Amino acid sequence: MRCGMSVSIHVDKLYELALQYLRSEDYDHAIKYIDLCLNYDSKNSEFIRIKGIAFFMTGEIQKAKTAFCKSIKINKQNFLAHSNLGNVFFAEKKYQEAIKSYQTSLLINPNYFEAISNLGNLYQEVFEFNRAIELYTNAININNLHFESFNNRGNAYQKIKKFDDAIQDYLYAIKINANYYQAYLNLSYALVNKNIYNDAIIACNKSIEIKPDYLDAYLHKASIYKILNQPTEALELYNRALTIEPGFSEAINNRGHLFLSQMNFLQGWPDYEARFHTKAYDSKPIESKKPIWNGDFSLRGPLFIWGEQGVGDQILHSSMLTNLMTLPQKKIVGIQDKLIPLFKRSFPDFEFIDLSQETVPEERYEAHIPIGSLGQFFKRTIADFSEQKPYLVDDSLLTAQFRKQLKHSGKILCGLSWKSVNQRVGDDKSIPLTALLPILNNPKLEFINLQYGDVTTEMEAFQKEHQIHIQSLADLDIYNDLDGLASLIQACDLVITGSNSTAHLAGAMGKETFLLLPKHAGKFWYWHTLDKKSLWYPSINIYQQKEQGEWSDPVLEIKKELESRSE
Repeated sequence: MRCGMSVSIHVDKLYELALQYLRSEDYDHAIKYIDLCLNYDSKNSEFIRIKGIAFFMTGEIQKAKTAFCKSIKINKQNFLAHSNLGNVFFAEKKYQEAIKSYQTSLLINPNYFEAISNLGNLYQEVFEFNRAIELYTNAININNLHFESFNNRGNAYQKIKKFDDAIQDYLYAIKINANYYQAYLNLSYALVNKNIYNDAIIACNKSIEIKPDYLDAYLHKASIYKILNQPTEALELYNRALTIEPGFSEAINNRGHLFLSQMNFLQGWPDYEARFHTKAYDSKPIESKKPIWNGDFSLRGPLFIWGEQGVGDQILHSSMLTNLMTLPQKKIVGIQDKLIPLFKRSFPDFEFIDLSQETVPEERYEAHIPIGSLGQFFKRTIADFSEQKPYLVDDSLLTAQFRKQLKHSGKILCGLSWKSVNQRVGDDKSIPLTALLPILNNPKLEFINLQYGDVTTEMEAFQKEHQIHIQSLADLDIYNDLDGLASLIQACDLVITGSNSTAHLAGAMGKETFLLLPKHAGKFWYWHTLDKKSLWYPSINIYQQKEQGEWSDPVLEIKKELESRSE
């Protein structure tokens, strides 16, 4: 009897050590001690579940899934394991399976607040922020000391731009857990969105103080210094992150963006190559045994240039296809299908393919290169932009046809685009139509819709309220027919747009364009301003916010410029 009690006490101590290591994020030791527990009781559902958590936190998803399933097989009523399994499905983006696991957990224990909070995380992931907030609130009502729910609800509030509510939730989370370094970082994000930069730095510093190797905090603090136009401090933080984790792709890529935004191309382009290994990079690199092109024009065979990132990025980087015109070998370019008609006309000596539908056999090319990597050879200094000219060519017959269709009565035809659908920063780049009223009230302008997506209801409501009509060509699919959009842009006298693919298209054709640009969030590295002119697109005039989210200043600048022309 004493021996049994002694073993039980020993196992309890081992289990408590495993939990301590788990809480301190020392997962290797957590696994070591839970394995010792399993040596005494190999069919303990909870021991196996804890091991699964350690696997999950170290990124060993399949091992975690196996552990949670085994835990549930031993004890089907282990609601904790069902919720943990839901987290695995969530990580695998198997959302329906995740919901089912969370719901099973809650059927066993309706008051299990963590499963409710996890379900909120899922709905936040799929952009159902109000539903997520409702779930976090339910979790908090059950356990008002669950600091993760306060933190996660704060994140959801940020997504719907309720920054004051978000700040309150982060402060509650920190009050409950003073060492909650993630909440300090999220608080810093919210303060930045309120343009409270000094307090944001203080919150970021607190996060780093608690966890000195918290890489995300270094990246965010660097971004604040970029906003404050202190690039030296930002660079120092990127380098400090790299001393903690050499080869950290996010820091290298962000440092590259910093260099490129400063027009330091020689240092920027090499760092830009790290983009392929970052979380935000959403293009799948091609798999090829052929070498990456090194810029050598004595290449013996065809060159394959493959498109990456979004339509705007492909248009931007395609400006460097002009530098390849003198390459004697065949040039094959893989791009999005809706760009192909326009690109074929603009670069008749190149072969274009739809990269999403067609694989180029390796025997067809000698070397390959992603289109975004051409800059390291052709845009190395500001002087390399001195000959920057329009390079996309519209269908002149279609342009003439559109010009006849548009009603203008001698007015200036002004193309208008005001939205971005970028999931990360689209809201930051989009301008409400009402914010454009100072421009739209100009009686000497006739406005033409260049905005992709279904905006008919929005335009009709705007016209009804403000008696301002924005013309549309009903038969033109602006989102999918980019060749038609190019002709419509060219049929206009000028273009006013936010930062989206319409801006890239207008700039690439040399159309005079007024670009409305955010101050920081949503402003990409390539929107350089030299006397308010774009470096990549000389026909684009850039008007930037003075405060993030406040469009009145750039809108009034454009208003005055256009009024001065019509006097």
